Amino acid sequence: MQVNQRQHILGRLVYSQSPAARWLRWGVVALAIAVGLAALKLPLESLLPEHAFRKDFLQEYLLVKAIADGVDPYLPTAVLAERYLGALPRAVFPHPTPHPPPVGLLLLPLALFNYSTAAAVWFGLELVCLLVSVCVLGRALETRLSTWATLGIAAALLAWYPFSFELAFGQLMIPMLAVLSGAWLALRTGRSALGGALVGLAILLKPVPWPLLLLFVLRRDWRALAGAVSVLAGGYLAAGCVVGLGTLEYYFSTVLPLVSRSYRADPWSFSVWSLGWRVFDGTGSKVIIGLEAPPLVRSALAAQVVSVALPCLVLLAACLAVRRQRTLDVSFGVMISVSILTAPISWSHYLVLAVIPAAYVIRWLGRHELPLRETNWALVVAMLLFLDWGRLVHLAAGARGALDETRTISFGLAMFTQVPALAVGALAWLLVWLGPVDNGVDAKRAWLKDVVSRLG
Repeated sequence: MQVNQRQHILGRLVYSQSPAARWLRWGVVALAIAVGLAALKLPLESLLPEHAFRKDFLQEYLLVKAIADGVDPYLPTAVLAERYLGALPRAVFPHPTPHPPPVGLLLLPLALFNYSTAAAVWFGLELVCLLVSVCVLGRALETRLSTWATLGIAAALLAWYPFSFELAFGQLMIPMLAVLSGAWLALRTGRSALGGALVGLAILLKPVPWPLLLLFVLRRDWRALAGAVSVLAGGYLAAGCVVGLGTLEYYFSTVLPLVSRSYRADPWSFSVWSLGWRVFDGTGSKVIIGLEAPPLVRSALAAQVVSVALPCLVLLAACLAVRRQRTLDVSFGVMISVSILTAPISWSHYLVLAVIPAAYVIRWLGRHELPLRETNWALVVAMLLFLDWGRLVHLAAGARGALDETRTISFGLAMFTQVPALAVGALAWLLVWLGPVDNGVDAKRAWLKDVVSRLG
């Protein structure tokens, strides 16, 4: 790609050595850190007794408690909650946990604690994983960060709402970010088997990043593929020995489809799987009280076809893009982006994984001293990613606090909660555009024609 030689105005501020520019840079850094630390208020409040049972971490805790006691871990969450925690101050999920059995084995030590202590321990572990992620990503980008720089970047990341939501919910995405960052570092330093094994470990946490297995196939990295498959096979074999093969079969055949149906048109999920249902069946959730919207056109058949066709088209486009890329960095980032888009349900905290492709874009811009055109595109993508579109729609619907009843909104307004999908797709496109392609610009043009011809 031929880089635009005109420097963006931000480049003049970043690379200027004038005292005013230096003070401005330090002010921006200090503001980002301050906002990030202030954003810890929500996660810390989630640990208070009156809020603790609203956390998604409740599902992990009940999963490990059930496995430790030899009880069926895929009983409805409400049933397990009554067994282990007694009467709770609020209703919990009526369905079983959607998280896979290996997670229960990996987090089994948490069964030693009561719920409040386990939630606090998990919160601390997530903060550690955040620091590890920053450190490892720095090494993957060939930058050794000082302790203070690592702490500052981690604090600044908390200013982005997916991180504060992740910590407040007590979910699994920050640990997954740490594992996938380690996988990226291992793969780009030639340790394919280790990189593949770490990808396998990430898939054991949640099957979200499974498209990375396609990356190994497309790059013919059989050692990485073998490492990933070995870890996956070992994890599920161990889980089967503990919970029973019947429980594994029930999880895949019943639990996952049940949970997917419950949230497939949820307004807060931006997965491309949900788009067909929202356009042709309407927006809403069978579980969460919130926003509902009518469909654009009602057609059950179109909803089913589009909900399957769109993820397949996204995967096909990604595979075509990866096949033409010379560098692992771009290919890895594209498949991470696709993983977010094609998960059956994609919540806002899934955007945590977008840090990996975003880090590559930031490094590219830095090495080219913020060229005008490319920096402008990156700023557009950053704005789409940074804004909390779900919250904006929430406010536009007239709700200031938590929704205590279902509200009906227009189809157009409901579709704004899909903007994160557009943002992640734009990030993947930006990676492909910035990345080197075989035979230079001519090959890139040929690849674009190839994509258009195959999809058309």
